[in-house]
Amino acid sequence: MKDLPFQLKDTKISKPIMVVGLPGIGNVGKIVTDYVIEQLKAKEIGKFYIDTPPMVFPTKDGIEFPSVKLYHATSQKNSFLFIAGDYQPRESKCFDFCSQIIDLFKRLKGKSIIILGGASLPDVDADPSIYAISSKTALIEKYRKIDPSLKSAHGNLGPIVGVAGVLLGLSKDKNIDATAFLIETTDKEYFNAKSVRKALQLLNKLTGISINTKKFDSQMKNMGAEISAIQNFMKDEATEKSKTKEETGGVGYIG
Repeated sequence: MKDLPFQLKDTKISKPIMVVGLPGIGNVGKIVTDYVIEQLKAKEIGKFYIDTPPMVFPTKDGIEFPSVKLYHATSQKNSFLFIAGDYQPRESKCFDFCSQIIDLFKRLKGKSIIILGGASLPDVDADPSIYAISSKTALIEKYRKIDPSLKSAHGNLGPIVGVAGVLLGLSKDKNIDATAFLIETTDKEYFNAKSVRKALQLLNKLTGISINTKKFDSQMKNMGAEISAIQNFMKDEATEKSKTKEETGGVGYIG
């Protein structure tokens, strides 16, 4: 078995449900998973530095590399592992990363893997659809008993790419219960409030964690307002630069 890229800080974890939510189309998985981690006060127990983008983020404590982190929490008598972070490993390292996730899951005798993501479609309905694809066909029927509205990804979506796709493929090879739930959204925006709300409601149904959706709605409104303000600021800056360029005969700033 490969060595993990970190040492677990809590060795008492057993038979967890793993929830994976990384940046992607509409950032559905990332936003919901980050929020659930915050609400459950999940404890960070590990960090991955696989194929880290060449950058650092300024933080209140100095700087930090972008990373993918592992969190643990207990809710409704279930043990949960959450995988969340700033990026998805690029193609060259995606299989290495997912293999280590699978090794960790097997080592802890995990129950099932739930992957949250987005399905990019031209328009988002008032009630976004959810498409499911599993490592075992029987899992779809199991989850349909919990949410009858689930649609099959087969025949509706194209290839499942990135961590979601590789985790599903490796889970099938290792006989692990893994399902990706891809919520209808758009890639034209950082996020769609209806899509992320639908994903949180689904996670509540599947796991019984009972996260308050009203507080989540309020947070989404604030996030939307902040993003809108940033976009408007950037448009104003672009307009001012365009005017300056015209007034100076097209000479731009060089530096």
